[in-house]
Amino acid sequence: LFMTVGKIAFIGGLRVATGLLVARLPDGSWSAPCAVGSFGITFGACLGAEVTDMVTGVDKESMHKFCNEQVSNLMLGGEASLALGPFGRTASGEVHVPATGPASHSEAYMSYSQSRGAFGGVTVEAAYVKVRDDVNEKFYGYSVKAQQILDGTVPKPKAADPLYAAIQHFYNQVFPERRGGVNG
Repeated sequence: LFMTVGKIAFIGGLRVATGLLVARLPDGSWSAPCAVGSFGITFGACLGAEVTDMVTGVDKESMHKFCNEQVSNLMLGGEASLALGPFGRTASGEVHVPATGPASHSEAYMSYSQSRGAFGGVTVEAAYVKVRDDVNEKFYGYSVKAQQILDGTVPKPKAADPLYAAIQHFYNQVFPERRGGVNG
């Protein structure tokens, strides 16, 4: 899950995010990207505005929740962040829980983040997370379900080649023994 989160706050505030979700397919390649978005609130000892780029690994259960149109996803979390100009770091922990739909367990995740802006604080956050069907339809040129995108039914678009190259580079660095095992 790749998200860019914008946040503005003074004790309380708003956060808006947009991003992409890709799934690992059984053959080791990656699915076409699925657009996702988020809108929420933040509260705590905080002041400023920042933009944070986040990468979060999600498990198969969460991937299925994004594909299920009957489930609304809620993210609850805590965050400590400091950003000044182009330099900043954010440490966050999140729990994703179903807000509607079939009950199931929740998952906790850690994210890698890099921030920029003028912001400092420790916050508690809540956000509604959903698939952006309108963006997916505009990008692919036809109405498409998240399940079709993430299960490999939708062909990988040429426009996503830089994303697949970055994922491949990451895997080559972190898992050198698997070099060449993940293809785009």
